[in-house]
Amino acid sequence: MNARILLLLAVLLALLLSGCGNSEDAASTAPAEAMDMEYAVEWDSSSEAGAAADEAMPALMAEEGEALGLNVALARTAPPVASEPDSAPMALEEAKRMAPAKKQVATKALSRARLAAERPAPTTAAPKSAPASPAAPVPAQKPASRMVRRPAAEASAPAGGVVREMLRLEARSETARSLAKGLSAIAPTEEKRRSVSRDQGRTKTQFNPETPTRDNAFSTFSLNVSDVSFRLAEAALNHGRLPERSTVRAEEFINAMNYHDPAPGSGERLSFAWEQARDPFAHNRDLIRFSVQTGAIGRSKGKPLNLVVLLDRSGSMERPDRVAIVRQALGALARKLTSSDRVSLVAFARTPRLVIDGAPGGDPESLVKRVDSLTPQGGTNLEAALDLGYEIAARHFRRDGVNRVILLTDGAANLGDSDPARLKRKAEAQRKRGVALDCFGVGWDGYNDALLEELSRNADGRYGFLNEPAQASADFAGQLAGALRVAARDVKTQVEFNPARVKSWRQIGYEKRQLKKEDFRNNAVDAAEIGAAETGTAVYSVQIDPKGVGPIGVARVRFQNPDTGLYEERSWTLFHRPQAPALADSSPSMRLAGCAAKFAGWLGGNPWERGVSLSELRTTLAGTEAVFANDPAPARLLSLIARAEMVGGSGDS
Repeated sequence: MNARILLLLAVLLALLLSGCGNSEDAASTAPAEAMDMEYAVEWDSSSEAGAAADEAMPALMAEEGEALGLNVALARTAPPVASEPDSAPMALEEAKRMAPAKKQVATKALSRARLAAERPAPTTAAPKSAPASPAAPVPAQKPASRMVRRPAAEASAPAGGVVREMLRLEARSETARSLAKGLSAIAPTEEKRRSVSRDQGRTKTQFNPETPTRDNAFSTFSLNVSDVSFRLAEAALNHGRLPERSTVRAEEFINAMNYHDPAPGSGERLSFAWEQARDPFAHNRDLIRFSVQTGAIGRSKGKPLNLVVLLDRSGSMERPDRVAIVRQALGALARKLTSSDRVSLVAFARTPRLVIDGAPGGDPESLVKRVDSLTPQGGTNLEAALDLGYEIAARHFRRDGVNRVILLTDGAANLGDSDPARLKRKAEAQRKRGVALDCFGVGWDGYNDALLEELSRNADGRYGFLNEPAQASADFAGQLAGALRVAARDVKTQVEFNPARVKSWRQIGYEKRQLKKEDFRNNAVDAAEIGAAETGTAVYSVQIDPKGVGPIGVARVRFQNPDTGLYEERSWTLFHRPQAPALADSSPSMRLAGCAAKFAGWLGGNPWERGVSLSELRTTLAGTEAVFANDPAPARLLSLIARAEMVGGSGDS
């Protein structure tokens, strides 16, 4: 392995030194905001060094590219001809065909590349000028090799006539020698392989932009109270790995914390709290946190339950820890049911099977015993399970009650239609018929977060993650309480920033829950539910104009009262505070929210959070665990930041 890596490095260096010894092209300065650039090493296939590289690189890259963590694209073609179409796709296929080339061929090509690099470049007299033909222009003479810098979108495009190695480096690595230094630092250690694998096969996350207030003063979104993303990151870091970036949702880190804000007063359904602090990692920016909390209410009288439990009994769910989690969770559910409630159980693997059909509640042991008697099967047909579950929910539908399907699975659907978009449409249709879908993920390894998050988000459902048998009962009961005791439906939040005071704003998280300005008062647009005694929190980064006038803005919340069916709206003014404290000097709740938001941004690769230092986060957060002594969340967050430092580096600039 080491010999092959050295071979690859030598080829790249030979090509660089043969045509760009001073690397003037590569030394051009990059603007500070160009945070994500790709570098292309190009060479002419008609030169001797280029021909050697053409022969050597496909074999080496095919064998070592993944281990090195290089973002590589190969295109090997003849010199370009203006009248011919781009032949890069055919060349790429040729490069793939050459991949199994023997090591001896690569070694021979390396020797030729070295000789070409050491030989002085020949000076060729310029040809006599001749009239250029407009139909077939003569391509300009290219150097044997050069390194050019360009935006990622342009650099990744295919090009005929060159072999293009795409190397993602730090923006400072602008010379040929710094390129060599960067290449030598990417040894295929286990940690770096894990880091590279976080990006493989995922859709790149679209983060919220910073918006000039003069262009758009309104931020509208559906409030969220889930903490699944935080729990998934905790599971990954406890296994010595950084979480996959696609599973990091900043709002679910923020909402994993309890900020201990004042509860609503007597007769009030909602309370509101907000605070402000300076952002230590962004110049001239402040962080604003606000929370919306519902009152504590008992289970609504006269609201019987119609629950259908879909239980995954495939082979992946038969691990002892997952069996224990399911037993604990269903035990917690059974203890909440009364004789007026109806519960059904569908077990599914390759096919779904109705185990309990509309049985009355009030007998907790019976449900658990029936689960224990089930035998596992191969395969996971989630589509068929949903179809049967919704059919049973419709059969026992309670117009005066609560109708929900509760799914417990690891989400590893491999039979039937497992397309998230089509399953989402199925869940949306049932939501409009009055049946919600709650998704509870079980176990971290092999977990399908994307599918379960999308289903629950579009089905008025709760989304929970159960990973520890000891905590399964309490975690499931807490999530279930919110589903069975809904305090506010279709909860929408809108912040109207004051352009005379706020220059720009950016919401941290909630990317998948954004709404249009006009959706705020459109009752046909669905939004999330919040249960009794629950809190939804949001964090913004804002640029305040100290010479401006008026407040920061107005925060509004609109929701449907589940008791009356009527929509209500509340609003609160965010008054300007001239002397906002530094985050490290702010209240424990503000420090907790700011650190949770920034840590999520660092884990998720948010370009707005590239200046975040994990060591500074730990320093800022220290002490909050003592203030909230009866709350384990701050200590858990501190522990995760420390683990992330060990696994993925400090994040210090």
